[in-house]
Amino acid sequence: MKRYFLKHKWICCQYLFFIILNALVPILSAQWITMVTAYALDQKGGVEQISIYLILICIYTLIIYLAYGKVKQKYKEEIMTEIEQEIYSSILLQHSSDFHQNEPSEYSSFFLNELKIVEESYLMQIPSLISACVQMILVGIYVVVTVQWWVLIYFIISSVLLMQIPKIMSKKIHFSTKKFTDEAGRITMFLKEAFHGFDTLFGNHVQYQYVEQTKKEFFRYEKSHQKLNWLMDVADSLSNGFGLFFQFGLLLLLGIGVVQGTIQNDCFLAVTSISSSFMNGVFVATAAFSKIQAAIPIVDRIKIFQQNTLIPKNDNNENSIDAIQLEHIDCILNGKKILDNLSYRFEKGKKYLIIGESGSGKTTLFNLLNGKIHSSHGSIKAIVKDGDIPLYKYITTINQKPFSFQGTCSSNICMGREVSQNKIKELLEYVHLPLSLLNQKISEESNSISGGELQRVAIARGLIDTRSFLLCDEICANLDKNSAHIIENAICDLDGIGVLFIAHHYTDELRKRFDVVLELKDGRLIEE
Repeated sequence: MKRYFLKHKWICCQYLFFIILNALVPILSAQWITMVTAYALDQKGGVEQISIYLILICIYTLIIYLAYGKVKQKYKEEIMTEIEQEIYSSILLQHSSDFHQNEPSEYSSFFLNELKIVEESYLMQIPSLISACVQMILVGIYVVVTVQWWVLIYFIISSVLLMQIPKIMSKKIHFSTKKFTDEAGRITMFLKEAFHGFDTLFGNHVQYQYVEQTKKEFFRYEKSHQKLNWLMDVADSLSNGFGLFFQFGLLLLLGIGVVQGTIQNDCFLAVTSISSSFMNGVFVATAAFSKIQAAIPIVDRIKIFQQNTLIPKNDNNENSIDAIQLEHIDCILNGKKILDNLSYRFEKGKKYLIIGESGSGKTTLFNLLNGKIHSSHGSIKAIVKDGDIPLYKYITTINQKPFSFQGTCSSNICMGREVSQNKIKELLEYVHLPLSLLNQKISEESNSISGGELQRVAIARGLIDTRSFLLCDEICANLDKNSAHIIENAICDLDGIGVLFIAHHYTDELRKRFDVVLELKDGRLIEE
């Protein structure tokens, strides 16, 4: 986290500057109380002088508070934006196999829950801790100059003792934070399932049953949330309780000093007031320390995200390979061997139809080729004339269930890439989509276009940046005959690239359009 503060050092320095100016407010207030007390007891000074000083303090306080609030807002805005963008990039720019080590809902939960804890319990508590320390230092200097040195010693001893409370509570707070973040991830997953699967719940008449089932998840989530809040409240309450004890003890000692004549009468109220400021600084420091302790497990997770290995940026001049070589591939999932010593070479420019019974391993092969999972044994290589290179950059994948993003048909095809309107229109015509669909609004759960149209949008998306191989996983499954025929023709008419077309249902006519037909059987590819 330190590097975020260093990168935004200008706003951090501004924040620190206003922290110091803000910490002067109780000092100025104590001095004004001393003036009023002296005037009341000994008629020292004048009403005009005291009134002018009061007006100046009020103006100073108002200006500092307004500026302090604005700088605080800018501080949160700059650093949180930096953190969010970096974490988002570190997640989205992972290799497929690394990304799928966690559930997508875990990533969503991290942004919706954990980062908010980082903002409130770490990012904002660091300045609070610094502010409290600055305030305590300035108060300490004031009491040494205006009262006696032993008051400062008393302050130091009491603050050191109070700071032990969050340290003692830190282990329990760490554990509760971890439990809360786990439960937050679970509830995010349940909510996503429920809202995305509403039609399934409705169609099977199980909404009430699912609501009852999910009540336990809400209870677990809130229990972990409130347990964490309770532990931090306990730390705050203990700090406040012992703080009041130390403050009342100081008042007793000051009263004895006034009676004995070792402390001036006009200093008593000022020191009483400023002792409250000092103890408030201690309370703020202990509360900030407790919250920082709660955020540390999440900060550690941010550090893990920062260490993610990112895929290199695509170079459009390096999109050509000669072949994909599978060598002695074994793949074991859940204790079952799906692929067994599978070896094969897919040549660029050829079209391969891969068939097989349900459960034969077609989807496993697809996931191996697109990098989502790793083989238990063997290797998969992209072959060029000069050697072998990583594969994932040189294939485009189209899944059985196409995914759509918020936006138009055009934006779903381009996906942030610079593409001319003529190119988009050519692709729409190629996949037999009407040009009127170009600006049609679609979304993740789109009902504005049919499944066949959405699959053709996915094909057009894949053909924007043509790679050496196109990998298709049962992309015509669950489509009507006409839509399937259009999609099959669009794939088979492609030239110059290798096509790996995985299908469970196929016709003799479709088989004839492929150069090679492979059956996946007993964990191996058999050429027909």
